[in-house]
Amino acid sequence: MEGWKNRKLEVIDLIHMVEASIGVWTEVGEQGKSFQIPDYNTFYQAGCNRSGGVCVSVGKNLKAVEVTTTLSNTVIVDVYGLNESIRVIGIYWPPSQKRNLNELSEFIINNTVVAGDFTAALEGWGRPKDDNRGLLLKKWTEENNLTYIKNIFNSSKQSRKNIDLLFTNVKELKGETMNFGTSDHWPIIYTSDYINFPTHSHFPITNWKEFEILIIMLQNFWIKLQDSTPLDEWYNLYISFLGATKDRVTTWKSKEKFRPSLPMHIQEKLKALKVIRNNYYRKRRYDVDSEPKRVLLRTFNREVQAEISEYRSNRWSQFLEKIQESKNTNKEKIFWSHLGRIYKQKTLLFEMLKKNDKVRSTRSIRISSQLSNSY
Repeated sequence: MEGWKNRKLEVIDLIHMVEASIGVWTEVGEQGKSFQIPDYNTFYQAGCNRSGGVCVSVGKNLKAVEVTTTLSNTVIVDVYGLNESIRVIGIYWPPSQKRNLNELSEFIINNTVVAGDFTAALEGWGRPKDDNRGLLLKKWTEENNLTYIKNIFNSSKQSRKNIDLLFTNVKELKGETMNFGTSDHWPIIYTSDYINFPTHSHFPITNWKEFEILIIMLQNFWIKLQDSTPLDEWYNLYISFLGATKDRVTTWKSKEKFRPSLPMHIQEKLKALKVIRNNYYRKRRYDVDSEPKRVLLRTFNREVQAEISEYRSNRWSQFLEKIQESKNTNKEKIFWSHLGRIYKQKTLLFEMLKKNDKVRSTRSIRISSQLSNSY
């Protein structure tokens, strides 16, 4: 990355473009301490020089636990929430650093991925010839039963070198070099058909009442902070606070049976709309030609909302037609039994009414007359 500060937006664009669940970033520099990506947890380890350092980012829909180590330029994270847990080892190995690879051997377990910038050459890894570091690395991977995963073309923009490598004992892993970004390395995307996570069987349950209480309790603090903090910095702090608060009051629950509320083609359009919206709001401050993007966002949003409304209207019409075509004589019962699964009983019943200091319960016949006079 050659510095997180200069390529922050590129990294976020790449992650959302390919919908990556896990990322390994090398040469992040000293800015790696503040390496933050929305909706991702990030783990950082400093390097042996100013431009060194490595980060591993994991989506918040997965559980990530860092494995403690004193090795510089090395981050080890165990990731749970997949159909099988995996261990990700992110490495940056600059030419000036001496490293004993055997120190990593104890961290190799089943379903381990070792990825990063190794600056090692081997003819079978996309380099013109072998070097000593490449031979040492090849020997170490063979001793630990790790397989090199080939990507489409060399990762270096400045030479024929392929210095960003991945070794793993995970089955069916594939690599693809992306023509993207301004770094002197092409990013590489790896996918697995063997290890994945179901995107729809785990659902977030957010306690919005607790969220509201926390926001109200800290409202005065954030108002006072505006007087002593630049507006842009205050805004970034506040949106981070909102995200952390929501994450704090959200739990994930799995369901064996579920039915998506919208069909797949509308879900794909919503994903595309999200990408357009994120790009527009991130770049509109610096983009002098943002008006066409704003018009595109507005037009596409209207199109998607209209399609959602049409879909729901058609579903409701189909439901009413189904009732009419039913051979059951008690069609009213079918109708209300359907609504009973949508609305809770308390939302349909009027329980009590307070007027001045008196409370009228549902048993009082005066409730209807009072409501009638009021409305």
